[in-house]
Amino acid sequence: MNKAKIAFLALVCASGSVFADTTGSQEPAAASATYDFTAATDGSEFVVSDFKYTLSSNVGLGYSQNETAIAVGTYNTRGRNAFTGTSEGGSVAACGDPTTGSTAPSAPTLSLDADDANGCGA
Repeated sequence: MNKAKIAFLALVCASGSVFADTTGSQEPAAASATYDFTAATDGSEFVVSDFKYTLSSNVGLGYSQNETAIAVGTYNTRGRNAFTGTSEGGSVAACGDPTTGSTAPSAPTLSLDADDANGCGA
């Protein structure tokens, strides 16, 4: 095996974490609040710019991203549904079954798999 092949294999092994999904979440708060999102600077994530976002009271948010796609989910502890959407196309849609009675929805399971509609990994 020549040195070029060895160097290539070493690069692939060392960059394995570049292809891993990055996830994050913001738990629901009693009052609306503004948060800062800090993007990665190495190109390993879909979001490339820092920004601020505001969540209404009782709203939680989660995301999963890699270098080519992002899935985002949200839910309201006083609602019945969790909602997800993805950069892979489609739309924002309910994820999972609606809750009943006084049971609040929980954070949706997110997926970057193109076979999972709207990023819903339920």
